[in-house]
Amino acid sequence: MAKRALVSGGAGLIGSHVVDLLVSQGWTVRALDNLEPQTHRRGKPAWLNPKAEFIQGDLRDLDTVTAALAGVDIVFHQAAYGGYMPEITKFVHVNSLGTAQMLEVIREKNLPRLAGALPDLWRDHKKRLHVGERASRRRNRLRADES
Repeated sequence: MAKRALVSGGAGLIGSHVVDLLVSQGWTVRALDNLEPQTHRRGKPAWLNPKAEFIQGDLRDLDTVTAALAGVDIVFHQAAYGGYMPEITKFVHVNSLGTAQMLEVIREKNLPRLAGALPDLWRDHKKRLHVGERASRRRNRLRADES
């Protein structure tokens, strides 16, 4: 049986790489992302892995978080709002409260564990597949085309 993972922030720079890595290793992957307009001006990006299930939703929404966590074994939490100083409240609300809410749902429902650091996983992936640099260049080209 394949391992099942949720990658929050799965459409972002780091999260999308994590999704690609997990899919390449045979995981069943669900990506959760709110597609923040500041980052994703044209909506759902072309670089999303088609083999991953995608849920557009916000960490601050309890029903979305609960649904996204259903049936997964582990969470790779990469979601973050990278706003600027004029949006301090939104920055704290998304990054702190959204994360806290997800942790509460995990605890209350005795759901999957939260993955810690990814450096070893990512380093091993780059060694075996040699795709890190190529994937970054592809995403940069796609992002440039979206501008």
